[in-house]
Amino acid sequence: MCRWLEGNEVTLREMAVGPPGHRLGGLVSEKADKVGGNVANNGPHLMGR
Repeated sequence: MCRWLEGNEVTLREMAVGPPGHRLGGLVSEKADKVGGNVANNGPHLMGR
């Protein structure tokens, strides 16, 4: 596997099956918001995760 493709299998699967507008950029943003607790930018689907 290429070094830049290495990662958590769940994250890679989320990237592969996500909606076209969501893919890598949206997934990275969503995960950063969840980790950083940036609730101002979180959609309701992220609350409580």
